[in-house]
Amino acid sequence: MGHVTGARVASGDELFSIVDPSVVWLSVNVPGTRVGEVRSGSGAGFRLEGSPLSYRAGRMISRASMLDSATRTMLVVYEVANPDGGVTIGANARAAVQTGRRVTGMVIPASAVLDEDGRPIAYVQVEGELFEKRELRLGGREGDRLIVLAGLKPGERVVTGAAYQVRLASLSTSVPAEGHEH
Repeated sequence: MGHVTGARVASGDELFSIVDPSVVWLSVNVPGTRVGEVRSGSGAGFRLEGSPLSYRAGRMISRASMLDSATRTMLVVYEVANPDGGVTIGANARAAVQTGRRVTGMVIPASAVLDEDGRPIAYVQVEGELFEKRELRLGGREGDRLIVLAGLKPGERVVTGAAYQVRLASLSTSVPAEGHEH
């Protein structure tokens, strides 16, 4: 809120803020279904919206004691070292909170997974130029890799860089129901 030069201000009005950008806070809204997995030692990693860089959060500063009734999430705040000022204060980020829970599955590049009506899918190269769509059950993310709990078998080849083009080709009416063939 701007003030006019010479205008009166009320007691308690904020006139300016002093910010130390070398240490910032990361506020994470943890879904209510995952709250039980977040412990005081749970670390977090994050990416700023529109940036390919990954960052690590330091210690957990606070954890809300109850869920937000509107969003059904719990606020968790982490401290982040920011000596070079690379993390912009007020920026949006996508965070991954580490739970310490061990998950077993296959790891594939995130670029292989597409969203189809809210369901994660990938295309598998069956043979030659024949591809098959698979619905996946995911177990989590670590950087640029996703853990697949179901939907793929060990040794199968997934389409990565051109997955979207394979999907578009599979939507053509001239393509066999089981996949795409050139």
